[in-house]
Amino acid sequence: MLYLFDGYNILHAGPFREREELIDRLASFVAVRGARGVVVFDGVGEDTAYGDLSIRYVEQADALIERLAAEHREREEVWVVSSDREIRGTAGQETRRVSSKTFLRDLD
Repeated sequence: MLYLFDGYNILHAGPFREREELIDRLASFVAVRGARGVVVFDGVGEDTAYGDLSIRYVEQADALIERLAAEHREREEVWVVSSDREIRGTAGQETRRVSSKTFLRDLD
């Protein structure tokens, strides 16, 4: 199972004060579920990983999330977590899509 997280979208929808707090919660989330995850942030930063969570920084987060969903949705279950309706719409019928607010309610 692969989770694709729209980083700033989730960050601004939740109670997090900084990116690191969100990254820590997402790393714990995927670890507990035995899943993999990629959190994508718009902008510049150093790509890294915490366990099974990859952290990516790119100019257009939506484009990378859409590409990763397309590349993986036929091989494994893919979840796209974003409140951006466009990205949830273009991620493909084969993916599971959930808004940031709904995901954060389930995270707590």
